[in-house]
Amino acid sequence: MATKPISPRSANQIDLIIAERLRMRRTELGMSQAALAGLVGITFQQIQKYEKGANRIAASRLFAIARVLEVPLTSFFEPVKDAPRSAKAKKRGARKAARPASGARAPGGKS
Repeated sequence: MATKPISPRSANQIDLIIAERLRMRRTELGMSQAALAGLVGITFQQIQKYEKGANRIAASRLFAIARVLEVPLTSFFEPVKDAPRSAKAKKRGARKAARPASGARAPGGKS
């Protein structure tokens, strides 16, 4: 079975990590989406899309955001142990853990 090609415009796992770190840092500073957007020169809706992972962040825009949030650009990419995860990420992890392993029988199932 052929796999569906990944769209260069859709977010991948790294994009989602960057999105979550953006939101975490902004909230650490007590900054609203509107305030960040104003300082970067975009709309708050665009920040909202970045934080949800709906839109990917261009390198130049991420650089501008990092400057406003007073963090090095690399902070969006560094591995972080035990980082708080969003409720959505926790739900995905719980669903994944609840699935039976490949080839495993469901309880009461027949082979």
